[in-house]
Amino acid sequence: LEKTATQLFLKAEIETAGTFECDRCLSQFEAPLSGSYCMYYVVEEGGHENIDQAEIQIIPPGLSVIDISEDVRQTILLSLPLKLLCSEGCEGLCPQCGKNLNTGPCSCSDTITDSRWEKLRLMQNKNL
Repeated sequence: LEKTATQLFLKAEIETAGTFECDRCLSQFEAPLSGSYCMYYVVEEGGHENIDQAEIQIIPPGLSVIDISEDVRQTILLSLPLKLLCSEGCEGLCPQCGKNLNTGPCSCSDTITDSRWEKLRLMQNKNL
């Protein structure tokens, strides 16, 4: 935190952990989250043309407490990965029986037949 007579400059590094549900196997796991942001808190408008306007918040003179909880919340949300996986090698669930394949193989057949594709499969076999 840097302070001058008319502004405060905050550079925040955020580290936390969260409990999530894996997108592939649906098991719960904990993962670390980290992010950072910078914000200028200024008392008066204008004179800040060289600073990105997204990094400026105007505060009333004499304010003794600045609530940064919304900035921290948004930074954490932006640090979430698009695909939440318990591990890079997550096997997911069996599409037939729903067993978690990370705990071991299931007894389902490896060949999945979908009757909607049978005519196409017959045409493919004729061309071979």
